[in-house]
Amino acid sequence: LGCDPGDAQRPPDAPTPPGPPALRPAAPPAPAAPPEPPPSSPSRGVTPYQLPTDTADFVGRTEALETIRTTLLNSDGAVGVAVLLGRPGVGKSATAVHAAHQLAADHYPDGQLYCDLRASRGAPLPPSDILGRFLRALGVPGQAIPDDPDERAAMYRGLLATRRVLVVLDDAVSESQVLPLIPGGRGCGVIITSRSRLTGIPGATLVELDILSGDQSLELLSRVVGAKRINAEPEAARALVRSVGRLPLALRIVAARLAARPHWTLASMVGRLADERHNLDELEHGDMTVRASLSLTYDGLDPRSARVFRLLGLVDGPTIPCCTAGALLDDARPFPSDLVDPLVDAQMLDVTGVDTAGEPTYRFHDLTRGFSWERLVAEEDDADRRAASERLAGGWLALVDEANRRMMGGTFLQLRGDALRWHLPRHYRDRLLSDPAAWLESERANLGSAVAQAAEAGLDGHCWELVTGFAMFLERRGYFDDFDELHSRAVRAVQAAGNRRGAAALAYSSVTRLLHQRRHKEARTVLNRTLAEFIDLGDGLGQALCQRHLAYLASLSGDDQTARELCEKALAGFSAADDLGGRWRTLMLLGHLRIRAGETEAGLADLDAARHYAELTGDPRARAQVLRRLAQAALHRGERDAALDQLQTALELVSGLDDPIGEALLLYELGLLHLAEGKRDAARGLLERALRIREQLNDSAGIREIASVLDTLRDQAPVPDRAAR
Repeated sequence: LGCDPGDAQRPPDAPTPPGPPALRPAAPPAPAAPPEPPPSSPSRGVTPYQLPTDTADFVGRTEALETIRTTLLNSDGAVGVAVLLGRPGVGKSATAVHAAHQLAADHYPDGQLYCDLRASRGAPLPPSDILGRFLRALGVPGQAIPDDPDERAAMYRGLLATRRVLVVLDDAVSESQVLPLIPGGRGCGVIITSRSRLTGIPGATLVELDILSGDQSLELLSRVVGAKRINAEPEAARALVRSVGRLPLALRIVAARLAARPHWTLASMVGRLADERHNLDELEHGDMTVRASLSLTYDGLDPRSARVFRLLGLVDGPTIPCCTAGALLDDARPFPSDLVDPLVDAQMLDVTGVDTAGEPTYRFHDLTRGFSWERLVAEEDDADRRAASERLAGGWLALVDEANRRMMGGTFLQLRGDALRWHLPRHYRDRLLSDPAAWLESERANLGSAVAQAAEAGLDGHCWELVTGFAMFLERRGYFDDFDELHSRAVRAVQAAGNRRGAAALAYSSVTRLLHQRRHKEARTVLNRTLAEFIDLGDGLGQALCQRHLAYLASLSGDDQTARELCEKALAGFSAADDLGGRWRTLMLLGHLRIRAGETEAGLADLDAARHYAELTGDPRARAQVLRRLAQAALHRGERDAALDQLQTALELVSGLDDPIGEALLLYELGLLHLAEGKRDAARGLLERALRIREQLNDSAGIREIASVLDTLRDQAPVPDRAAR
């Protein structure tokens, strides 16, 4: 009858349902049949067997099958309805048919009705048509079927009221399509599959189908390809499973291709699938194709959702925050998840969690991401793709700027350029960045991907600004490997573009890493070269930044006079740029140098001014750094109790910031102070905490420094000179 592929499996003794003669094969003459019942009394002796053939190599889905069984058989007097949901190719139809075959013989002796409702084909069947087909299958002659849809539904429910029939409705589009097809008889059961989230069916149980597990995927491959080939290449088999994202349809396709080509190795198939943007070309075999399965769903999306889907192919991070959709479409609505949720409903995206604003985060299945990229290239021209990429990078950049501003009171001690920013609505941005450090931590991997994408797209301005803006957070948290990777990528991008200011900004940014590694000579060389470049570019802020670092290096080498001269120059540059961060840092160093030179009153005045500017920024870490210098000044005057209080307050400030470098430094100095006071046990506890942090940071020089002090404690040696000092 067109929608009943299971007719071929009807037992020989089962009567053939009446239908138009043109649709039935010719049959030899038979004895005269009894007269057809009148329209008001349709035949009740027809038993339909319409289920498609069960999958012989079906694997997994134990929990889903048990849920379907429980739902249908323990429905408390009502019709049991199980709705199977899942992405294209996940095996909804196969699971529904397998479950139906398991239940049919023992629990539904009056037959099984099946129909493909054609939602994913873009032309879903109307409920009235499906009812007409089911009524014919139940023995109702065509002329007895009412024209009115409500009357058809009433006749359908009446026929099934006292029967035990299983109804399988495959690929439904909406609740309105399936509700008229649900029987009223308590002995019936219904299994529905859909790519849409059908949550409006009363009493239905939703059964979410996900990809197969790794072991189940290997079992499926083994059943089709043969255990011998799987055992011969176990690593390649696992890689093959990963390369198709454990999607059942894709697994069946690669298994069928391998079975058809016994001379192919599994490793060769893995190689064919290596390019994510072209692997759909390899996932075709006969009538099976992942691309066609995805296309059916994509073609059913409304135009805006389809554009969201293909533009999201530009997002290359491990998750897709919903705010990226707003940037890609240049849509500043307050709840950008409204743009993306239709794709979740269509099973083209998965929800992975929530962002710091409580809005959803998403991800593609690996193969769906490749399809998104295909549609992007096919339907968006180069100019539109570049504009979307620029807004995407600009959205990340605007958020990094705002996160820094909230953490440090402004974008201080940072060089910024003129790369385009794309701004989220204030209400959403305020929620997202209510804890800016938590947001930066949660998006660390995505920001790394944003840098890589900006570099690949030729957006060198966005690239270097993202790295320099993100660098301070990475430094505070000790993510130096992340910094090295992103910095190298950005350097290549600005060099390729001939961007001198970007290159100088990145060179300055690298100095913090060199200082952490105590590579002072290299740091001085880089700073002198970068200072000359900023002078040539006429960049006053860049000059001040370099001069401040050079002053610090001069102080380390004992050249306090040069250090003080550089501090004065840097302070003038920061004042001209109205950079509070530069002011307090420079004044802090200058005050320290003056106290060291015996100019105590002038030095304390500088430190007080530094504390004032640090408090204006609202940055707790800035306050902690100035307190550390004030503690050193107190020690210089012999005021150990005051120094202890200031160091302890500084430690409390940084302990809540997840600042391991600052915490380790303050623990070390507190340990030395306690050791100088003869409090060896207290000193040991503080120093051991500092040592653990240095070990986590893989800071070999810091580890050696702290370990040498701990060795003297274990040996009961005299207090080290540095502690006494």
